[in-house]
Amino acid sequence: MQIQNLNSLVDTVRHEIIERYRPGVDNPHLRILQAAHIEDDEYFSHTIQDDISVIIRAVHKSDSESAPPTTIAEELKQDLDVAAVLCW
Repeated sequence: MQIQNLNSLVDTVRHEIIERYRPGVDNPHLRILQAAHIEDDEYFSHTIQDDISVIIRAVHKSDSESAPPTTIAEELKQDLDVAAVLCW
């Protein structure tokens, strides 16, 4: 319900700006207000997907097929840093 209320508020402000100031079609402020409109289905789909992704990552964190926490490039850099300190 709050998403619908927010969308109504944004639409009301946008319509009032159009009636009062008669801006052009390419007015950046109207484009921002139009982009601020939230689609209920998209919002909940993204929210659920984000929650599921966190759960899946937590469950499969220790799987042998999971990527290591550091990359080979990071490990190489650490080894080079250690070697540089030892050589000096």
